[in-house]
Amino acid sequence: MRALVLVSGGLDSMVCLHYYKSLDHTVSALFVDHGQPARRHELVAARHIAKHLAVELRTIEVTGVTVRLGEVMGRNGMLAMLALMSVEPGDQLIALGIHSGSHYRDCTVGFMASMQELYDVYTDGRVRIEAPLLGLTKRNIIDYVEEHNLPFELTRSCDAGDSLPCGTCLSCAERGDR
Repeated sequence: MRALVLVSGGLDSMVCLHYYKSLDHTVSALFVDHGQPARRHELVAARHIAKHLAVELRTIEVTGVTVRLGEVMGRNGMLAMLALMSVEPGDQLIALGIHSGSHYRDCTVGFMASMQELYDVYTDGRVRIEAPLLGLTKRNIIDYVEEHNLPFELTRSCDAGDSLPCGTCLSCAERGDR
């Protein structure tokens, strides 16, 4: 099965890539630059992760999006639809690294069901969207990273665009940056 994983350079996307590779899927990664403050650092991390896991990384740049720290209204919907637009027709899946414990509206089972309905409209059910980490907490994800000896240090999960993680945004707080 072909799997396209949306990557941000963070722990969740690294675990998602590793998970599908462990299932022997043909895995590729997609990074979307939508003007987020941390995009340069995230892309560097995404490249390092893709290289480490021997996964092809593609990038898309989107302009004109209003971005602020914290929740970006419609972000995961936009990412999911851009991913759908970038795949070849045929049976495959697209994966997001969303997980439980998040307060974002687009990190829920209901959101994923709605996105699958949209995918079905466009692909007659030939492309699935999955969120294999949706039942996991950030602690579970960190445990997975440690259990599988994944390179925690290659990831970047800070929403701010500073050279060092800010330590105060939601992403830094969840990760418990070391």
